[in-house]
Amino acid sequence: MILYDSESKIKFYLDSLRIHITAKNDKGQIIWTKDPWKENDLGPYRTIRPLILDWGFKRIDANVARARLLNKGQLVIWITYHNTQFGFLTLNDGRFYFEGQD
Repeated sequence: MILYDSESKIKFYLDSLRIHITAKNDKGQIIWTKDPWKENDLGPYRTIRPLILDWGFKRIDANVARARLLNKGQLVIWITYHNTQFGFLTLNDGRFYFEGQD
């Protein structure tokens, strides 16, 4: 699965295991690869190893931006895991911000 940001010309790839997201520039060079759940020590919740169920671009609102010291309207990759944990990655460095769980 691939997302493409036409502004930055970066392609984002979700691997077939639905665990890792990789960003590549327009020359195909890897900018970053992230496993947001593992890298942020979210721990087991409803399952031992959650998988990314849904992902897509979203612009963050003022409340989220202010709380995270980001820009209102900044484009991010919003991800939801099949165990209902969710958050977003910044496009430039893949930093994950955990937003909660149901």
